[in-house]
Amino acid sequence: MKSVWIKNKVIVVVMINYKKKYSFTTEERVEMIKDVEKIIRTELTPLQQQIIEEREYKGRDIEEIAKRLDMQPTAVRMQLSRARKKIREIYKTREL
Repeated sequence: MKSVWIKNKVIVVVMINYKKKYSFTTEERVEMIKDVEKIIRTELTPLQQQIIEEREYKGRDIEEIAKRLDMQPTAVRMQLSRARKKIREIYKTREL
């Protein structure tokens, strides 16, 4: 299960960096994962953290997350979108 989580973390990081570079060394991926994990822990709300974990790390679909959190699917999508946007924005500023 851990390797799936890491794969999904890399996907999140690549989403952030896809315009800049398409392939990364293992060391670059590890460093980016650490950076993104720190942003998730320190900058996102607890709800956003939970939704990111459910979606990106555990691979659950929006409807399943909505049921688990007693939310509407549109609200889950909105929180997920806001969380991803925040991660991208913070990551970009730290990269400069």
